[in-house]
Amino acid sequence: MVGFGAAARVAALRLEKDPAHVRDLADRLVSRLEAKQVRLQRNTTGSHQLPGSLSLRFFGVDAPSLIDALANSVCLSEGSACTSGQIQPSHVLSAMSFTESEMRETVRIYCGRYNGCSEIDYAADAIADAIRRMTLAHWSDPPVRSVNEGRSR
Repeated sequence: MVGFGAAARVAALRLEKDPAHVRDLADRLVSRLEAKQVRLQRNTTGSHQLPGSLSLRFFGVDAPSLIDALANSVCLSEGSACTSGQIQPSHVLSAMSFTESEMRETVRIYCGRYNGCSEIDYAADAIADAIRRMTLAHWSDPPVRSVNEGRSR
């Protein structure tokens, strides 16, 4: 019982500090991504989100590909928590009037009690680098030619 009482006291102290800490980390992540000129949209803000949680849309970036590219270094999820791991589109993002294309550009990121600024900075750098590589790969692909293009008649 003594251990439970001590744990309850710690939890009560953390209850005030944790939301501010994780909110600051989430804001830091977004700020660093924006400073690196990553084109993004923060889908929810303020009281409409759980402290430390981010729903970010990266314009022109396929979320599943980004998640795969970062699988060994940064934990990201696709869509909304309600449909994580499902093939169907998120009903939450649909209710927010997202198109299927916009939903495919959306990832979830959580900053937690035990995360620190260095981890957030690492995540921002890794995400920005992965998006840059994906974007460069997309733009460096040779143009698709039709079967008849270039043939003389």
